[in-house]
Amino acid sequence: MKLKFSIIQLTCWLLLQHSLFGGISVVGSLARTQDVEPGKTFEGDIMVQNNGDTAADVRIHQRDYLFLANGQNTYGDPGSAPRSNAGWFTVSPPRLTVRPHESLSVHYRGTAPANPLLNGTYWSIIVVEPATPPPSSIDPKDPDHKLGIHSVIRFAVQIVTEVPGGRPNLKVAGRKLLKAEGRQTLQVDLENTGEKLLIPAVWAELFDAKGASIGKFQSNKARIYPGCSVRHLLDFSKAPKGDYTALLVMDGGGDQVMAAQYQLNLE
Repeated sequence: MKLKFSIIQLTCWLLLQHSLFGGISVVGSLARTQDVEPGKTFEGDIMVQNNGDTAADVRIHQRDYLFLANGQNTYGDPGSAPRSNAGWFTVSPPRLTVRPHESLSVHYRGTAPANPLLNGTYWSIIVVEPATPPPSSIDPKDPDHKLGIHSVIRFAVQIVTEVPGGRPNLKVAGRKLLKAEGRQTLQVDLENTGEKLLIPAVWAELFDAKGASIGKFQSNKARIYPGCSVRHLLDFSKAPKGDYTALLVMDGGGDQVMAAQYQLNLE
């Protein structure tokens, strides 16, 4: 019996961090935020750098971006999301070749609509990705090789425009205590039902039966755009076993501060 080989393409999206695919990197933050008034122009540059020893073909295009606490990410057509700003600006060039150890700039420029009803946060992403897939390391004539994987990493640079007005609204969408493999974790899903970006700080402080604090347990900060939600995990695995009162604090700044108290039994 003859065995066929196949190639599986694995795609990864990179947001909010400086990362590499092959020799290519996007220099600086992957979230670009600007204050813009209706009818006013905004612009910026994205620096694409080639740290490798061979030239790299790169494609640049726009997408919308939404995410939910359950891990679902949506990269929709430009302008499809309710608060998309993808139609406000253009990106050039749409494709470029970056020579080894060279850096080239991608420019975006646009104008916010002259609509007095605009308020709060609008956003979309500029995608920077390989224009051609990496070569396969598999040899179809080699009977020992049955499966190959292409790893394709895309940069998603968030273009965020903040229009005066609007406000965030922090909401707890769900919470529960998880127990698995000796670890106990408080899972908290937070949603932004307002019009403005939120980046809340989330932590829980544990108090024993005598009211003494045994420490704070923090989660990493994460952006929550309007209509989106994120999942925070507070790991209590380093806390001694016992019964505790947990004070959960979710601080989005200003009046967007929430607190809740729970009784926990850590086994």
